[in-house]
Amino acid sequence: QGRTVGYWPRYIFSGLRTSASLIAWGGVIGDSHPQGTHTTTQMGSGHFANEGRGKAAFVDNLGFVDEGEHVKDAKTLLGYATNPACYSVEVGDWNNIEKTHFYYGGPGWSPNCT
Repeated sequence: QGRTVGYWPRYIFSGLRTSASLIAWGGVIGDSHPQGTHTTTQMGSGHFANEGRGKAAFVDNLGFVDEGEHVKDAKTLLGYATNPACYSVEVGDWNNIEKTHFYYGGPGWSPNCT
């Protein structure tokens, strides 16, 4: 609709006046009850990342604007899940359609997820 989405004005990031060296995306699902069981809350579509397109949730066409104000693909991604028995993430191979992308998700609590 002609509007920029995902843009944050410079004044919000006073600690980044010159540049950034890392961009990170993340998600958290937790249980705040002491000694409680792992939450049954699913992440994404509720399917693990290795189930791929059509099942797992995904984010594609990831990029950033460099110091010269050129749009660049975020080609070097590392995926990390703290408890892959509950939730997972997989970085997909770069291609001309999805560009840089990753799959993520999981069903939450199960007998394998503690």
